[in-house]
This record gives sequence, C-alpha cells and structure tokens, in this order.
Amino acid sequence: MNLTPIFNHHLRHAQIPRLELLFGEAPGMVMHKWSADEKDFSMPVRVGSPDHWQIIHPTRRWQAMQTSLSIDKFEVATDLHYVDINKQ
Repeated sequence: MNLTPIFNHHLRHAQIPRLELLFGEAPGMVMHKWSADEKDFSMPVRVGSPDHWQIIHPTRRWQAMQTSLSIDKFEVATDLHYVDINKQ
C-alpha cells in the first residue's frame, strides 16, 4: 500500500481528512468517500459497530456498501483514525 498520499495530507494540509457518509439512497445502502486535499488520498478505515467492525477502503470517489445498520447505529472507529466524519 502506498502511504505517501496519507502522509502528505497529514503533513502538508491543515484540514484533517473527512469521511463523507451518505445514507438513504436505498435501504441498507451507504455511500462513502474521502474529502481530502491530496489527489490520490485513500485510507482504509473501520466502520460498522464495535462488536462487528468492517474495514472499507474509501477513495475520493463515491463508493457503495451494504449495511444493516441505521445512520444512528453506524459508527467509524475514530479512536483508531484521526479523521472527521460527516453523516447525512
């Protein structure tokens, strides 16, 4: 895995990466992407619930994933990642 874009973002930009989560397009579906200043930024992150984490690999383009969790139950492991979260 090329970590250069991750380090470049954290070292060269003031804003921390923001994980954009978009719920409601279809039942059981969540769209996700990174909002980051580095062009090739892509960082895996754990999502779901603490008793059943799932690792996703968001990029700067929208991607879809299936989930049985509602917007209020869907969590991001922010204790493991220095990121901002935007749930809609």
